[in-house]
Amino acid sequence: MPTLTQNILFTGGTGGLAKETLKLLLAQNLGKITVAGRNIDKLEQIKQELVEELGTGIEAKLNFIAGFDMTNPIKIETAINLLPTQAFDIVCLGAGGAVFDNQRQTISWQGKEYEKTLFQNVIGGHVTLAHLLKRQLITNGARVVVIGGEGARGIKGMITKPSFASIQALQDYVFARSSEKYNPMNALGASKLLAALWSQHLSHICQPHFESIWFTPGFIYGTGGTSGLPKWQDWFAQKVAFKIMAKFGMAQSPSLAASKLVACLNGSIGRNGDLLGAPEGKTIGPLTDQKPMNKAFTDKALQAEFWSILTTLYPIDFDYLTDIEEVKYA
Repeated sequence: MPTLTQNILFTGGTGGLAKETLKLLLAQNLGKITVAGRNIDKLEQIKQELVEELGTGIEAKLNFIAGFDMTNPIKIETAINLLPTQAFDIVCLGAGGAVFDNQRQTISWQGKEYEKTLFQNVIGGHVTLAHLLKRQLITNGARVVVIGGEGARGIKGMITKPSFASIQALQDYVFARSSEKYNPMNALGASKLLAALWSQHLSHICQPHFESIWFTPGFIYGTGGTSGLPKWQDWFAQKVAFKIMAKFGMAQSPSLAASKLVACLNGSIGRNGDLLGAPEGKTIGPLTDQKPMNKAFTDKALQAEFWSILTTLYPIDFDYLTDIEEVKYA
């Protein structure tokens, strides 16, 4: 568990959850918060809004670092090299988002093509963690929270339950060889499932040095997450669809979602290896174990294969962690 005096890293610092989560973290006075994002202007805007709402006294508790482009491992490494040398007790890997396009997009890295939604939602987080460990910027006993999503076990009428029938199917998806027609929401769900596989495998390997928890607070309205859509679709989503979902208890405010996330970050809920989110068939609700909702979550072969792909792409330094060959699954 994190110590009482905590050093926090929050990636995805300009995302929909960021502002409300930062407000609550500051209110709890947990310690210094490093807010990481891709765009310096958006980070400055978040900072200005927080100062306007909470006062100039919070500036000493915040450190903003730009350049965290989750589609570019070189930029991630450069940004991490700008971080302060004090190791983090809490790491929230919250960067990502959907790729709203009619065709599957890819990211080229080391001579291979990777599905873009997966890269920016999961692979970028893996690269981030690898560099944090390389620089010894994660404390023993730290908590690493990977932001997931209910789409990982499917949402009726929105996201088909993602699954991989074989190791080959997983490989084909990761390397953008899948023959299935591209659907942005299904791609987002698949990326959240793969994030869960990564977090699960990491939770075994990282013991007893730090915790890995996959966590989703549930569906949120008013976050701007549909800004990548054509203007009329974005308008409809924000002004009509999300309001209907909120009215019928299918979506929650950013502040309510943030309160759940902060409880996970500060250790009030969740423990190593957990996959937590809304109940079966719901987009929001009491935090519930997600593992029974999609058998792929606990498929050890899929976990191991995806871990192998990730660490081949970008190795992790386990000098002070458990020897990988000695990992024993419960």
